[in-house]
Amino acid sequence: MVCTNCGAQILDHAFACPQCGRPMRVREVLESPPALAPAVGYTGVEGWLAFLVFYLLFLLPLGTSIGLVQKLRPLLTGASMQNGGLLSALIFSAASILAAGMGIYAGTALWKIYPNAVAATKRFLVAFLIAGVLISTVQYHSLEDRIWGIADAVAFCLVWYAYLNRSKRVANTYPPSAVSLT
Repeated sequence: MVCTNCGAQILDHAFACPQCGRPMRVREVLESPPALAPAVGYTGVEGWLAFLVFYLLFLLPLGTSIGLVQKLRPLLTGASMQNGGLLSALIFSAASILAAGMGIYAGTALWKIYPNAVAATKRFLVAFLIAGVLISTVQYHSLEDRIWGIADAVAFCLVWYAYLNRSKRVANTYPPSAVSLT
């Protein structure tokens, strides 16, 4: 609050002005706008946001590359694949490459603080979830492995989606007023 007598800042729970000592009336307390705290500290690509950027730009492409090499090794060495193995390998490859590409774009947008970075990251999370369901369905043969693979993708997406929606750092670094139409 602001003192109507001297203009000093008053804490919300104070009953009198710390500068001039004037007691606050109930009406003044109710009508006075609260003093705004400066938004210091929670800005920039640091903390968990930096970890997400590191994951999107380095760990996701590395994991995708390793997975593709392992999945496509039989094709590259000329070994015969199991029944339906070629289709499985193609679906795995396409879903992995699409998700990794979207992740690299989202990580770059977050790192460079583009206005649409959070929306791009949320689109990546949806694509990652779809790719996780497809890959788990195609790659694993037992129902238990499929369920764990899908649960892993769902948990990953829910945690990061909630972080993007609730983080003070994300809100301060990528303000909603900076929404781009492109």
